[in-house]
Amino acid sequence: MDPDILHSNTVYRILGYVSDNGPCNKSDIYDNVRISSKTVMILDVLIDEGFLTETRLFRHNTKAIGITDLGMRLLEAHRGIERAMADHAVGTEGGDGSEQ
Repeated sequence: MDPDILHSNTVYRILGYVSDNGPCNKSDIYDNVRISSKTVMILDVLIDEGFLTETRLFRHNTKAIGITDLGMRLLEAHRGIERAMADHAVGTEGGDGSEQ
């Protein structure tokens, strides 16, 4: 896996959507996550690398996409970094946006 893929916001939008909505199919993800030209590739990488699971359902050519423990850990770490950055920005900026 290309480590740069983890810098893509699409990764965290996909993981967040699946985490918040439970197992879903790919079309649900494509309909509800802002799609970039690399979304299909990123989704496949997340499945191949074990961040998401893909389970065939009984319906013809339908698969459920779920999040794994590894995917949850990555998403929680990302959300923790976002919270820390937001908290830091609030604590270090003056009312005019300048640093104190």
